[in-house]
Amino acid sequence: MINSQKSLETLQQMEDKYHSIFENKVVGIYQTTLEGCYISANATLAHIYGYDSSTEMIAALADIKHQLYVNSQRREEFAEILREKGEVSEFESQIYRKDGTIIWITENAWVVRDERENLLYYEGFVEDITRRKQTEAALQEIQERQRLLIESVQDYAIFMLDSDGYVVSWNSGAERIYKYQSEQVIGKHLSIFYTQKDIKNNLPEQELKIAREQGKFMIENICLRQDKTQFWANVITTALYDENQELHGFSQVTRDITESKQAIAIQTGLIATIQASEKKFRDLYEHTQDAVLFINERGFIDCNSAALKLFGCTNKLDLCGKQPWEFSPLKQPEEEYSSIIFQGYLEIALHRGISRFNWRYKRLDGSEFPAEVFLSSMKFDGRSGWQAVVLDISHRVLAQETLKQANEELEKRVKKRTVELQEVVERLQKEISERQQVEAKLRLSEEKFSKAFRCSPDPIGITTFEDGRFIEVNDGFLEIMGYCREEIIGLTAEELNIWLYPEQRIRFRQNLQQQGVVQNQEYEFRVKSGAIRVWLLSAEIIDLGNQLCVLSIIRDITERKRAEEALRESKRKLATLMSNLPGMAYRFRNDLHRSVEFVSDGCYLLTGYQAKDFLGSQKVFLSQLIHREDRQRLWNAIRFAVQENKHYQVVYRITTKNQRIKWVWEQGVGVFSELGELIALEGF
Repeated sequence: MINSQKSLETLQQMEDKYHSIFENKVVGIYQTTLEGCYISANATLAHIYGYDSSTEMIAALADIKHQLYVNSQRREEFAEILREKGEVSEFESQIYRKDGTIIWITENAWVVRDERENLLYYEGFVEDITRRKQTEAALQEIQERQRLLIESVQDYAIFMLDSDGYVVSWNSGAERIYKYQSEQVIGKHLSIFYTQKDIKNNLPEQELKIAREQGKFMIENICLRQDKTQFWANVITTALYDENQELHGFSQVTRDITESKQAIAIQTGLIATIQASEKKFRDLYEHTQDAVLFINERGFIDCNSAALKLFGCTNKLDLCGKQPWEFSPLKQPEEEYSSIIFQGYLEIALHRGISRFNWRYKRLDGSEFPAEVFLSSMKFDGRSGWQAVVLDISHRVLAQETLKQANEELEKRVKKRTVELQEVVERLQKEISERQQVEAKLRLSEEKFSKAFRCSPDPIGITTFEDGRFIEVNDGFLEIMGYCREEIIGLTAEELNIWLYPEQRIRFRQNLQQQGVVQNQEYEFRVKSGAIRVWLLSAEIIDLGNQLCVLSIIRDITERKRAEEALRESKRKLATLMSNLPGMAYRFRNDLHRSVEFVSDGCYLLTGYQAKDFLGSQKVFLSQLIHREDRQRLWNAIRFAVQENKHYQVVYRITTKNQRIKWVWEQGVGVFSELGELIALEGF
């Protein structure tokens, strides 16, 4: 009876521990029947779905497939994967909240079975990824606008040079002006555009030198086309520096001004520099500890030093030109051919943008190793390709195998002990029956806690409250920190130098001591590699075996922070580009007044009005500036181009603020909604 009492106390402690994690988890946790009804859910899941409590949510959602999922077929696919594989990771879907709004979620789930392997129910985690999806969509839209703006420029040759003056990019305007196709000119020195006299006078090198020292160089000079014919050109060369003031190359903008010279009606104007839309990542690419490789239809085309080391290669020639499955065993552990499986993952990444999977690789010396592969699709010179990041997970697999063997050994011991106890069943029948019931509940509670702890996608750690010494961490914690288990257990965060700012740790401990719980506090931490990561930290004081401990749950938001920073940077670059374009860039609503949604600062030099004059309640309509005799011709040209879904180019007169008449040239294009409705006009 004393043993039964101790077992009951242990059971109560485990139940309290599980309940604490279940209710305070920063992600939604649930259990559902096989038919699609909720058995249980925590408050976080109810909050994500827009309900006041889990009880209200469970009562309201009697049919998950049709009430919750925007596309009910996604629930069928979700259940099918669980039935076939027993678990599903990062399954993304759109769902309806209580108020009818649609959000994005990602699910991690697994199947719970009884002792006879019969399916009982599903368990899993839900995370709201709507903000991440919106950020990714906004960044993609800005980058696409930048690309369309450059591609739409037909009257200017816009191309990039490396730091030595060799051509690395070529737009359609450059093809029209210089008569070179991109494959004929990329890799050539810019001196091919200059006369022998200019080359003898070292003009190309002087231009780059002045641009490098002063930031920009502008000249009107005679240039050569591919057929050696000459033309007058206005050329602007701009040095491109990164935020560390390191030179990454030059941009060159060329405009053919031959006709203006011949007609002695030259229009003076400066073509602003188009800054590079993305910073080069070569330094990061070469020095990261992760193996990074680039792939096209012919196989590997480039890799960093970490990839060479991982695959046991001495130089890039050992890798480049070979297919990924050539560095794999003939068949993967599932007995399927490596070439067929890998090509399938390439197709998934090509259509979905990213693919993540585990793989068995073979080094150059024939040794094999397990890896986790992240495939993402990208473009190389307009052609489809992929970037692969390969992580060696040998230590993780070994740890999983060790854990599996330990569990098997534990099960054997439990079975042996059960056999020994059965020998005294007759005289202790009642006591053993009660004990077995207690032990069954205890095992179930421990299993729930163990699964929640081990299978959580978020890193979880348990430390003593007194001195902050680690006593338990899950695989997610080890993976994000870069340590192995032996390097963490028994040490403190201070000894590991994890906190970037120690004073934040002191304030965190004070808040935890005063309130007992800390929710979603943002801190910066240092991992084993020395890299700085941004985490959301939630923690709670718990009692484990009469010892006060701290249960900490971490969410890595570094990539989200970087994505937000990249979005801000892209907006800043777009604003810089717009403010430096000659003339006026705009976005109009499709109405007779040409109501302005956006206009660049160049409008002042063109019209005499500031950008703010076209916005607000006292705004000036651009339609008022168009010369009365040219208005109908302008409307007809725009309407015809929009109907044909083409760019329009129109020359007409405007009346400036000081009543001057100016001839202007306008180029634009219609912007359509997904339903094909014209919503705006954009151009300059």
